[in-house]
Amino acid sequence: MITGASRGMGVSFTNAALAAGDAVVATGRRPGEISRTFGDSERLLAVKLDVTSTDDAKSATDVAVERARSGDQPIWFADHDCHAGFYRTGLASPESLVWPDLEIADYAERSATQRAWWTAVDGTQPGDPDKLARAYLAPFSVPGSCFSVGRQRWPAPGGREREACGGQ
Repeated sequence: MITGASRGMGVSFTNAALAAGDAVVATGRRPGEISRTFGDSERLLAVKLDVTSTDDAKSATDVAVERARSGDQPIWFADHDCHAGFYRTGLASPESLVWPDLEIADYAERSATQRAWWTAVDGTQPGDPDKLARAYLAPFSVPGSCFSVGRQRWPAPGGREREACGGQ
């Protein structure tokens, strides 16, 4: 089950999993966009999932579990903890990053600076999301492992990156 499969890293991960021969439950707010991106495939099931909706999350999970139980094709469930930095995606595009309508005067200058920065870096981040997806799905990945990559990788929860990543 891959979340955000209609854009950015989600597209890269879905492509990598399909290229590896895996069946994928690809989720996103717009499942029609997922279907248009990847075309028809017996190994792909596009499912609506807005990650801010618990109803969507339960429904998408139920669909994925049922598909896995059917035994038609194995489905890969990501249960790894990936601490990635910036990767070349549309994360800051108007379709992905929504700024609130409410503006607070005390923060207006800082907010304007942040918006300009995000706009400038959108799609130019140094990391290659396709390379990340291929590496992440590689056979050396062990369920429950940590996978820290990238020059700007985020620290593990509680700042315990070395411990969370097996001391590597």
